[in-house]
Amino acid sequence: MADPVSQIDLEIPAKEFSIDAERWQLDAARLPDYFATTCETTPVCAQAAKLACNGHCTGVCDQATSRCALDLDVSLYSAIDLVQEAPELRSLPDQSVLSVQVDAVEFAITRSSLSIATPELVVYVAPASVTDADDPAAMAIGTVPSVAAGTSLQGSDLALTADGRTELARVMSAYKTPFNILVAAKLGVGSASELPTGRLDAVVKIRAHAGL
Repeated sequence: MADPVSQIDLEIPAKEFSIDAERWQLDAARLPDYFATTCETTPVCAQAAKLACNGHCTGVCDQATSRCALDLDVSLYSAIDLVQEAPELRSLPDQSVLSVQVDAVEFAITRSSLSIATPELVVYVAPASVTDADDPAAMAIGTVPSVAAGTSLQGSDLALTADGRTELARVMSAYKTPFNILVAAKLGVGSASELPTGRLDAVVKIRAHAGL
């Protein structure tokens, strides 16, 4: 009979992420003037955006229209501590090194009232100290295609990058070291009529197994 600890199913609880339009703190009164601002280079818009957006956005110059536009930043993270979330790992010897195989990474949108389509969302794995996808230590492992406004999405497999499965397995193999899953994107807005409202709730679920 096989040793019961030689094969361990890692059913990690789903990690929740929310894109909430209120988080961008957009100033509806100032934004029409902002979008009417003419520009040749981005610094003009970057400075003007500070008055129109109080957080998590970047002013850019739309070269096609020579008007200022906004990139609304989506930058979310959730921590994973395998020892806490997979209790069966606590009984392993201190010297144990796991050989992890990632079976699937699933992404679902459980509820959405977001008024515009999402851009492509990129999922990253990063050390526990990293919460920004722009950090060089954050490694992209997969993507979620654009989702139409107000649309939910049943659980489907993440489109993994060429190294995504290997990179996630490597991080999970050091099972005593917590890490973060990040979801990031930039949502471009070119006029006040395009400003998003509402909220999108999503989950990422990792299924994997490990051996000693």
